[in-house]
Amino acid sequence: KEGESIEDYADRCLVMHEKPVEDAANFGTRIHDAIERFFEGYPIDDELLPFVEPAFDWKQKNKLRFIEREKTMVNLEEGFAGTVDIVGIGEEGQKFIVDWKTRKTKEGEKVSSYDFQIHQIAAYAATYWGADAVDAEEVHGANCYISSTEPGRFEVIKYSPSELKDAWAVFKSACSIWRSLKGYDPRKQTD
Repeated sequence: KEGESIEDYADRCLVMHEKPVEDAANFGTRIHDAIERFFEGYPIDDELLPFVEPAFDWKQKNKLRFIEREKTMVNLEEGFAGTVDIVGIGEEGQKFIVDWKTRKTKEGEKVSSYDFQIHQIAAYAATYWGADAVDAEEVHGANCYISSTEPGRFEVIKYSPSELKDAWAVFKSACSIWRSLKGYDPRKQTD
C-alpha cells in the first residue's frame, strides 16, 4: 500500500497467510461443538447440519454406544494429558476410541490419516481403558473425517486392536524422547 513500511507490509502478509489456518481451526471447532450439542439434545445450526449429520447416521448404523464425550484424561504413568472425543462400546461389547477430524477434501481423492493420529488414539485408549487392555488387543479405534469442503462427505479410518498396540508402544517411546529432549518430566512433582 502506498506509504506502507516494509515492516507493516510483512506484518500484513503474515496475518493474511495465517487467516486460512485460523478459519479452518474455527470451522473445526464449530463442527466439534455442533456434534456435542446434538448429543446433549440441543439444536444444530442449519448451515452445519449437512456436515455433521453423516456422523449421527454412522453412530446409529453401527449401533455404537458413546459412554464418554470430550473427556479430559491424564496419564500419570507416561506424563501426558489430552481430551478424547468419544469413548464407546460397540454392538458386541467392543471397546473403542473415536476422534473427530475436519479435513479439506477434494472429490475423488482418498482421505488418509496424518502421521501420529493413530498414536493419539492409542494414547487415549491406553489412558481410558488401560495399557493392559491395549496390549491385550482389546481396544479398537477410529478417526472420523468430516469434510469441510464437501458437505455430507464423512469417512472413517479404523484402527485394529493390533495396530493400536503397536502405536501405543511407539507413543511411549516418543514420550520418552520428548522428556529427554526437553529436560522435563511432568511425572515428577516439584514444590
